[in-house]
Amino acid sequence: MGDFTEALKIQEPVTTEIIEEIIRSEEEIIAGAAIALPIAESRSEATLDPNPFVSYLNSLHNTSADTDNALAESQARNPFFGLIQISHPLAVSVEQLLTGIDRQHVIITGHAGDGKSTIALEVIKRLSNIALEDPLNAQLLRRENIQIRDLQISVVKDFSEWSPEERAQLLVEMLSPDSPRFFLVSNTGTLLDAFKAQERESGGDPVQVESELLVAISALGGDKFSFRQTSFSVFNIAMADNLSIAQKIFDSNAAPGRWKVCETQECRKCCPILETSL
Repeated sequence: MGDFTEALKIQEPVTTEIIEEIIRSEEEIIAGAAIALPIAESRSEATLDPNPFVSYLNSLHNTSADTDNALAESQARNPFFGLIQISHPLAVSVEQLLTGIDRQHVIITGHAGDGKSTIALEVIKRLSNIALEDPLNAQLLRRENIQIRDLQISVVKDFSEWSPEERAQLLVEMLSPDSPRFFLVSNTGTLLDAFKAQERESGGDPVQVESELLVAISALGGDKFSFRQTSFSVFNIAMADNLSIAQKIFDSNAAPGRWKVCETQECRKCCPILETSL
């Protein structure tokens, strides 16, 4: 305590000169804020939504539970989504496998937020002959059944939405030779748990099944996985290089046509995208 008291004694006394210096500093800060104010006013005077595409882009984050368009389920019926959606090569491969001569199921797994459901949405559009840029007419169901010629195909957009009992029943259906061909989208943990539970229920070795499934999941470009005489093609989207897809999405966002409406808006003076897109 003594050292602290001594330290206080050697502090420079608060003189009128120091107080005046503080006031001058505050006045300079206030003056600087006043200079920046007209820019802020020009933004607030602009139309609330001069370009609805901007409002749509601002709804794509998932920072809260109130997010409108962070999930593929919401994007499916949004007309703006067609402006930015880019066809994923994996969706083409999935369509070919599901409609090929050999009967097999297709599984896509990966981390949450990797874009698995968006790929499922594209597959549904492809199988249903809906243009990629067109929105769906109805809400995306957790299981979509599609008839193509003599083939029945079921798309499960998120296996994690199903209860453990429902997952078990669905897996039993997939193992039946008379079942539809399935495109199953699942987080990796949910997928492993479902197959291990099925193997455990039948008295098999769940550890062995888990090991074989992990080998398929770890393969670059996808791999085959056989379970109870049923063939699966497994793709782990987390193993894919999606940088080219991200570049195409960015280019689509900055396409000149998206920003033409902004040419007459006052806020164009402070828009970081307008100058590079027009």
